Amino acid sequence: MKYIRKNKILFSLLLTAVLGLMVFSIGGEYLHNAIHHHEQGTEQTCPYFHFLVQAFIAIVIILTTLKLQLQIRFASFYNFIYSQIFRITVHPRGPPLFA
Repeated sequence: MKYIRKNKILFSLLLTAVLGLMVFSIGGEYLHNAIHHHEQGTEQTCPYFHFLVQAFIAIVIILTTLKLQLQIRFASFYNFIYSQIFRITVHPRGPPLFA
């Protein structure tokens, strides 16, 4: 939990994922009711369908958040390695003192 508080990007992505899940679950329920029940004139509910749709949306949002977090970590690691390689190849004894 401390890591999430320190990393504002991850926290904002998780907040976006939760809000997106809420919007998509409400929209998915409305769409399901509009297509499935209103055409047949029934008012029955399909709890398994709702659960599967919400679980699928949650899995997609969580995997997208994790993929973005891994890309951010890779980019920062790549920048660190690139700066070290550049420092070694351009300035073999370290950067000049006057720079």
